[in-house]
Formats: sequence, structure tokens, C-alpha cells
Amino acid sequence: MAKRRERSVPEPEAPAIVRADHAKDRLVSSAAGAPQAWRRRSVLELAYERGQLDDGEGDARERAFRAKGRFDAGETYTKLFVVAQSSTKDSTDLDRIASVSTRAPLTMRQGEAIRALSAIENRMGMRDKRIVRMVCGENFHLSEAVLATCGESYRYSVIVRFREALDALLEAIESARRGRKTR
Repeated sequence: MAKRRERSVPEPEAPAIVRADHAKDRLVSSAAGAPQAWRRRSVLELAYERGQLDDGEGDARERAFRAKGRFDAGETYTKLFVVAQSSTKDSTDLDRIASVSTRAPLTMRQGEAIRALSAIENRMGMRDKRIVRMVCGENFHLSEAVLATCGESYRYSVIVRFREALDALLEAIESARRGRKTR
């Protein structure tokens, strides 16, 4: 019986096409000095890093605080959206699928996330809600979301309109938190 020769498969050094939204900052291991892996940054992260969430009004500290608040509100929405959209099945469960019915019970965490999203979105205007959902939830580009929602008349004010939607999100999150505490 012949021995099989072991072939070493080289690890990829980078994505096939490195784009502006790629970053090599994802930890693969918690050990010190462990290699870092590539990941794609979200549209919200890119907007924050490029300074697009800063409105340019007031002193530098105040502007940075507002930009960080907008980013945090977007991240909160993103995390809730991901939990609400997650399913209990993954690729390891494919052999256990007995029917094509998608009626799986929601987990408690999904239910809480859906209720929180509903409370937040009910406190927002239709356009703001759609822009936030498209960018923070579904990772559409800023221009795609704003132009699809508001029309071509916003072609030159996409970033301003996105900041307004994030401000509405921030207010809705605060309002939802206050509403929960008073009940």
C-alpha cells in the first residue's frame, strides 16, 4: 500500500481583490501575536472612518461626540437587525431537514430583538426608517439607500440626508428606552 504524500495547502495572504472596505483586523486566536484575518467593513464603519458622520458644526470635541453617537446608534441597530434575522439552522443541520417548511419557532433573543426593532422603527419617519434599514441592516451603499428612498433630488446631499436619518435613529432609540422604563 502506497503512502499518500501530504500536500500543504498555502494559506491565502489576502482576498483575491483587496478593496477599500477590506481590513486585516479580525482576531483568529486570543493568543498574543496571533495572525489577523481579513474582513469586510460595513458601510457604516467606512462612513465613520471617512468622517462622513461629522457634520462640521461646533468645536472638534462636540463634533466627534455627535459622530460617535451616530455611529453607536447605527451599530446598535445593526446588532439588533442581525439577531432578529438570524435563523436556528446552519449548514451543519442540512442533513436533518425533513421538510421545506420555514416555520421554526423564534428564540427568546430573536423575539426581544424584533420587539426592540419594532419599538425603534415605530418612532421614526418612513424615509428615515428605510434609509437606516438599508444601510445599517442590509449594508446598502449610502447613495443607493438615499436615492432609492428620497429620489434623485437628493443626489448632492446623500451624506447630509444619511446623518439626518441617523439622528432620527438616535432619538428613536432614546425614546424607546424611556418608553420601556415608564411602563
